[in-house]
Amino acid sequence: MGEKDEAQSPVSETQTVVDFLYVDKERADSFISQIRNGTLRSVTKTKGVSEATSYDARAGAPGFFGGTYRHEQKDHENASEQYDPYHAQLLDLLHDLNIHEAEQISSDRTGQLILLKAPLSIRDTATMRALLGVAVKHKKLTPVSSDGEASDLFDMVNDILLQMPDSISVSVHFRGTVITGTLKESGLTIRQDDLMRTYGVHLPGEWYILGVIDAVCPQNDSAQEVNSIEDAMDLCSSLTSSLFHSSVYKIIPVLIFRPVSLST
Repeated sequence: MGEKDEAQSPVSETQTVVDFLYVDKERADSFISQIRNGTLRSVTKTKGVSEATSYDARAGAPGFFGGTYRHEQKDHENASEQYDPYHAQLLDLLHDLNIHEAEQISSDRTGQLILLKAPLSIRDTATMRALLGVAVKHKKLTPVSSDGEASDLFDMVNDILLQMPDSISVSVHFRGTVITGTLKESGLTIRQDDLMRTYGVHLPGEWYILGVIDAVCPQNDSAQEVNSIEDAMDLCSSLTSSLFHSSVYKIIPVLIFRPVSLST
């Protein structure tokens, strides 16, 4: 499944430690099941311990007919250990896909599974809504107060955020191109607010992101006619999307991770 003319795989046979930041479990499970005819949920290892004790005894009185008898006692214990092999299966999935780091991106990749290595930015509307609400409340103390157009835009974005559901977006800064997508909160291995407090919006270093890439054709919203409620809804949706994501390329993230070096 991999592309042979591209860079090397991010996980080598000797690299076993990977820091997963995000896992879309439903999609990852689907890929694993399609390739391996199912997803292994648990592994149980059972160890048996057997201990035997025996002794001989002589029966009968001295000088008379007698004999010996043997008594043997066996004790058997079972000890079981249960393992969750899921993250090992994610590594197996990367090996099975044999997918390599992409060196470029273009519109003909639409609908393809792709592996990118790039810096990431992660934002969530809940945090933005809270911070922007405070900024609007104290707008007189910010540079925006002296710019009427910027102030109006500030208010409009704040009003839009108040109406939007909570969501987490990711921006992939790939070689001069920004690729945007949405993350499931349940897929993050660290709480989003902890991520924000630790790193801010921009994560340090470069991360691998495995996902399905799509190219979105830009629309000329100024020329769009509004002849129905559906047209008005489409226009509002398009304008809202353009406020947050101006990128032509979108990605549905499946895995976000980085290999971790072991100190010696």
